[in-house]
Amino acid sequence: MLAYLARLALRWSCLSVALAALAFLALSPAPAQADTCTPFLAGITFPGIVNGVTINQCTTDLVINANGTVTVDHNNTPYTNSGNALIGVINNSGSAVFDLFITGFNSSSPGILQFSGADAAEVLCATSLAPRLACGNALATSGDEGITSAGGIVYFTAIGPANGANGNTGDVIFTGDLLPGQSAIFGTLQDILNAQVSPVPVPEPGSLGVLGTGVLGLGLYRFNRKRKTRLKLKPQQA
Repeated sequence: MLAYLARLALRWSCLSVALAALAFLALSPAPAQADTCTPFLAGITFPGIVNGVTINQCTTDLVINANGTVTVDHNNTPYTNSGNALIGVINNSGSAVFDLFITGFNSSSPGILQFSGADAAEVLCATSLAPRLACGNALATSGDEGITSAGGIVYFTAIGPANGANGNTGDVIFTGDLLPGQSAIFGTLQDILNAQVSPVPVPEPGSLGVLGTGVLGLGLYRFNRKRKTRLKLKPQQA
C-alpha cells in the first residue's frame, strides 16, 4: 500500500511540474519582433530636421503575408510635427512582389502622395537618412522615395485622388522586386490607411480562346504548306 501511494505521489508531482512549465510558457511575454525600419536607421539620429521628431521605428509597418494579404500595423510615430510618415514593408510571402497600392485616410490633408515644393524640407531626402537613399536618382522625383534591403529603389506611380483628397493613393514600385524575406522603406506625407499587393493579371477565357484558335490555325497552315511541298517534290509517274 505504501509503495502504491509513493508511486501515485510521484505521478502527481511530475504532472504538477509539467503544468507549471506550461503555465510559465503561456504567461511569458512573446519576444519582441524587430521593427522593419530599425536596420535602415541604425547608427543615425532620425530625422535630423528642424521640426522633426526623433524616432527609431516605422510610423507604420506593412507586412505582406503568405496568402498575399497585407497587414497594416500603425505605431503612431510620425517623424515630423506635420505628420510625415516613415513606412516599412516586409515580404513574408513566398513570392516576389513588384508593387503595392497604398491609400490614405479620409480627407487626408495633404494626400499621402500629394507632393509639392512646400514639402521639400520634410521629405526623406531632407533628413539624415538621405545618404542611404537614392536621392538624386532620376526616379526620386518627390524626395520620399525609399530603398529595399537589397539596394533597389522604391518609387511612386499612378498617383491619384481617393477618400476625398487629391494625391491620396498611388502605386509603390520596388525595382528588382521585393523578394521573400526582403524589406523596404519609403515616406509619405501622412500615414496610410491600407495597402494591397498588385494582383497578377489572369487571361480571360475569351482571350485564351482567341489564343488557342490562333495556335491551331498556325499549325494547320504549316501542315498544309509541308504537304504541298512534298507533292511538288514527288516524281511524276510515266
